[in-house]
Amino acid sequence: MSATLHRYRDVLRHASDRLNLPQPARSRVLLEIAGDLEDLHAHYLAEGLDDAAALRRLRTEYALSDDALADLAALHGGPLRRLLDGLSAQTRTRWERGLLLGLLAFAALAAGQLLLTRDFFALRSPFLWPVLALALVAFALALRHGWRILTRGTRELRLLRRELNALPALAVAQLALGGLGAWLELGRGAWAGRVEPSQVGPRMADAFQAGVALAIVAQVCALLAGLAWFILERRVRAAEMHEALLLQGILAEDENTDEGRHP
Repeated sequence: MSATLHRYRDVLRHASDRLNLPQPARSRVLLEIAGDLEDLHAHYLAEGLDDAAALRRLRTEYALSDDALADLAALHGGPLRRLLDGLSAQTRTRWERGLLLGLLAFAALAAGQLLLTRDFFALRSPFLWPVLALALVAFALALRHGWRILTRGTRELRLLRRELNALPALAVAQLALGGLGAWLELGRGAWAGRVEPSQVGPRMADAFQAGVALAIVAQVCALLAGLAWFILERRVRAAEMHEALLLQGILAEDENTDEGRHP
């Protein structure tokens, strides 16, 4: 990535001068622009241009409007991003570790309590299977992304970042499905009690246990998907920070060069 940043430093410098964002949000936007430049450069090479001609065409034709830069600034400068950027790296690391340990403890306690329930398997909800299917998809995605990071590093940061967003989406889907299933289980128990009034107590008790078990499974699976995203996102973010430091150094070199030429 360092070679890419050097190659497009004049375009990146021009964009940096027009961005009204603090660090590290400014560097994140510039890294995204660098990725777009690399894709466009590869497209020009595929059209048959040599490297020098592709670079000349890119510098001539690539231009971001003020509106496009404003959209990128809004995307990377949201409230949550500003809060996390405002925390020091040391404070953020302690906070993240505490949250990670807390989530792991909650998941372990919830899973243990559920598995020790005597009638869990007998009273399982039919909505349990879709929740488990989503959990398997999340597990497969986490393994795939982890393997890509281990074997290929973080050379495709933009792609990794976009694909990682599927994990929290799956976690939210599991929570929503678990909550909906638990509510429908209670409704089904109430309806069965109306059909057989003498069995309303046992029917509602069974429905309540099935709904609670489903909700716990959904929460544990969602937590595990969230933890997988948390760990992988930290790895990708560390790589982004490394490239951001490279970018800041390159832009600083250009500023020093300009000052030397125009004392």
